[in-house]
Amino acid sequence: MSAVRVKKIMVGGAPPVSEDDAKAAEEDTAEPVYPPPTSPARRFCWDIATHPKFDALILFAIMLNCFFMAIEDPVTEKDADDGNILYFDMSYAAASAVGFTLLIVFTIESYIKIIAFTPWGYFWGPDASWNRLDFLTVFVGWMEEYPDFLPIPAMNLSFLRIFRVFRPLRTLGKVEGMKALIGTMMVCVDPLTDVLNLTIFVFFVFSVLGMELFQGQGSQRCLDVSNWDEATQTGTWSVLPDDATFPIEERRCGGDFTCPEYEGVQYECYNVGRNPEAGILKQNQADGIIGYDNLGQAMLTVFVFCTLEGWVDGMYQYQDSFQWAVSALYHTFMVLLGTFFCMNLALAVIADTFEGENESADEELVKEEEEEAKASE
Repeated sequence: MSAVRVKKIMVGGAPPVSEDDAKAAEEDTAEPVYPPPTSPARRFCWDIATHPKFDALILFAIMLNCFFMAIEDPVTEKDADDGNILYFDMSYAAASAVGFTLLIVFTIESYIKIIAFTPWGYFWGPDASWNRLDFLTVFVGWMEEYPDFLPIPAMNLSFLRIFRVFRPLRTLGKVEGMKALIGTMMVCVDPLTDVLNLTIFVFFVFSVLGMELFQGQGSQRCLDVSNWDEATQTGTWSVLPDDATFPIEERRCGGDFTCPEYEGVQYECYNVGRNPEAGILKQNQADGIIGYDNLGQAMLTVFVFCTLEGWVDGMYQYQDSFQWAVSALYHTFMVLLGTFFCMNLALAVIADTFEGENESADEELVKEEEEEAKASE
């Protein structure tokens, strides 16, 4: 209960106002978050919507809904819809009945909150984002249940089932800890944008540097050109079999790897490019993804390597086709800067923001306790 403030009339001017009194006066004159309930219907719905057990009940309903969504069997559901009684089981009937019942529960929840908080408070109040998500989920659920009542031509509305995945998201708005995490992520958008720009810049620099160093190196292969006439560009040639470089497949040459002699034939290193007739379907490894032949491919390669997926194999490839030390230094620094530095920088921004949000929440809690203590005096 708030303390009743009594105005004192003094002769000779108004008394000095302290900082605490000024703050309290601002709070008294501030516009309320939700319009206070005046009618009996709104008071009844208000008491229900603000009761702690109401949120606990809705949270239980959401978890129950998630459970039955997880045990759904699309094969059984299709057989039941087609009238195949042989494959119809109780799990499908139970999931359907519970799903419809929970849809009614969520609808009642939305109506109670709309009446209690008014439509403006429900859709544009403090928890407007979560309320809109709840209302959208309920609305789409009824569309899925009764598609014949929609003012549109008959069509398959099975795509609406993708909105079911939004129902588990409702738990984020019910658990205070999750709300704090989501709030932190929202606050982190601006500083994380700066980190993202820095990461893209690092990727761009390493992509351009990789093009300058390794462009075209992924096409260098060991060939048998004993039956090939270079002058007339006629004859046949073949690629060094993978058996000669086992366990490395499609090994490149021109750098630290020198083409060997295999089965009495001395192979020579050529930049051959893509040649399907000779069995060379891609110029680079990983189906042509890994390479620095153009800026788009280089950016994709840097991104893949910074996920630590196959970056060692890529480093070995360009050690064979270019130079051992250059490839080792390039790929090592790329992983250190692109993966560890930028990733840890993003985590540091999130951690710092989360700590700041917690401190702000603690300060607000202390202020509320102090105000309650003053009000009780």
